[in-house]
Formats: sequence, structure tokens, C-alpha cells
Amino acid sequence: MLRPIVVLLFALAILGLVRPFLQDIRSQGGVRRMLTSFQRPTFHPSQLFTMFIIALVGVALSA
Repeated sequence: MLRPIVVLLFALAILGLVRPFLQDIRSQGGVRRMLTSFQRPTFHPSQLFTMFIIALVGVALSA
């Protein structure tokens, strides 16, 4: 875990996960504005299959 290549790969993975979040914060105008501008969620019929699969995986994991 402390070898230089492994540390570099972990750093790149963390950067790849955090970078889109930081870009979203910048585009929203900061953390405070991002947290106060919530709206009611909207669902479309095209999302029903995805929600069904997520629920099915959740039930399978709990079983």
C-alpha cells in the first residue's frame, strides 16, 4: 500500500471521483448556494426500469 505506484494510482482514483463534484460546486456558485437551491425531484416514465432494477438489487442484497 505504501509503494509509490500504488499511492499514485490511489491519488488518481480519488482525483477522478472528487473532480466532478468540485466542478459542480464551482458551477453552482459555492457550497452554500448549492445546498439552498434544492427543488422538488421529478421522475419520468423512462426512469421506471432503472428504479425497478435498483430496488430489485436492494431486495436481493437484503435477502
